[in-house]
Amino acid sequence: MRSLPLCRTLSILAIFAAMAQPTIATARSSNQIASRNTPVCYVQFSGQSMRSLDRLCGVGKQSNLIDLTIDRNGDGVPDQLVAAIRSYRAAIRSARSSEDYQMARQKLDAQLPYSNNVKQLQAQQRQLQKQLKGATRTQRRQIYRQMRPLRTKMYRDASYTKIQREIAKAYRVLN
Repeated sequence: MRSLPLCRTLSILAIFAAMAQPTIATARSSNQIASRNTPVCYVQFSGQSMRSLDRLCGVGKQSNLIDLTIDRNGDGVPDQLVAAIRSYRAAIRSARSSEDYQMARQKLDAQLPYSNNVKQLQAQQRQLQKQLKGATRTQRRQIYRQMRPLRTKMYRDASYTKIQREIAKAYRVLN
């Protein structure tokens, strides 16, 4: 039986970790981080030096995705989402062309934490929308028929429905 490299690596790590009884740390106070030049996420085996896992843990990576869990004012709507929609509305008001409108929409979509499946479906939908320019009536009908199942798949995705629900709440707060 041929095993996958990832499974083999994980098995080896699990065996090694069980034998060595490691100390794993994934969070520290900012005072400890500032006072020492040590990683935030690391593994240390007894009698050995620390091995940094910061890169694997994603420490230091800046995400441009909207965090839907932060609601500082307690209104039931994610604060970052409200700010992003305000920015989007301002961009729409100042849009001079359909390209400006599309750019604003794509910028907002890029910040929303959709699943990879939804992002792929959106990319396919954008490609079909580009084909609409200069298409005949018959071609447009065919393109719309191709877009319908994409929208249906998106609507069935849990991340899409959750985000759309949150967007609706944000618009109610803003209006």
